[in-house]
Amino acid sequence: MKTKLFTLFLAFAASAGMLRAEVVNGTCGADGSNLTWSLNTSTQTLTIEGNGEIADYGGIRVGWAPWHEYKEDVVSVVIGDGVTSIGEYAFSDCSSMTSVTFGQGVTSIKKSAFSDCKILTSVTIPKNVTSIGNNAFAYCYQLTWVTIGSGVKSIGDNAFFACNKMACIYCFATSLPEAGNNAFNTASDQKKCTLYVPQESLELYKNAPVWKNFKSIEPLTLNEGVENVHSDKARSIKVLRDGQVLIRRSGKTYTLDGREIK
Repeated sequence: MKTKLFTLFLAFAASAGMLRAEVVNGTCGADGSNLTWSLNTSTQTLTIEGNGEIADYGGIRVGWAPWHEYKEDVVSVVIGDGVTSIGEYAFSDCSSMTSVTFGQGVTSIKKSAFSDCKILTSVTIPKNVTSIGNNAFAYCYQLTWVTIGSGVKSIGDNAFFACNKMACIYCFATSLPEAGNNAFNTASDQKKCTLYVPQESLELYKNAPVWKNFKSIEPLTLNEGVENVHSDKARSIKVLRDGQVLIRRSGKTYTLDGREIK
């Protein structure tokens, strides 16, 4: 009798959504692309794998990405090397996301792809990315550090709008990227943020529309172990390696979003 009641409870719980699978998955590729997504609700990691472009979504008006119903479970996102484009609104409103790791195959980040990820703290955009779309990281209120790879050619309107806590941007593009209106929030907020750019392009950035609104524009002259960064727990060293800003602390190396580099 107890076994029968327990079986009935499981059936009821499953139908009512009381039991959640540890791993949920599905497909997310644009036409002609072979991409899958899987979310481990235990580790809270969403992984995109396969080859091609993540499909475009449209948020509340057109439809959310298939993982949106699990948005509170998504803390970290890992995008595989075979992914070439991040679709519109793909990760918008993932309210628990704190980190995203881009594969080296990504070439574009489309409109509003990471908008409203309110506690995302840092982003490293790899060198193969050429375009960052309008509103791509808008309203990421906790975004503090951004590294922009050397291949970026355009940054859309409001791409980092309302990222009010932005403290440092490291841009490795020697050819000046085109920056849209309010690409980096407002001019007043740009004055609170330091922009680091290649030495040979320093004057270009200082005299270009949008870019020149940064009050502090400095050359990228960081070498291993040059600049100290203080944390609550230990003395840390900011290092530059292969175009990526990393943190070294207590003999270990971390990305800006806290992931250890082995």
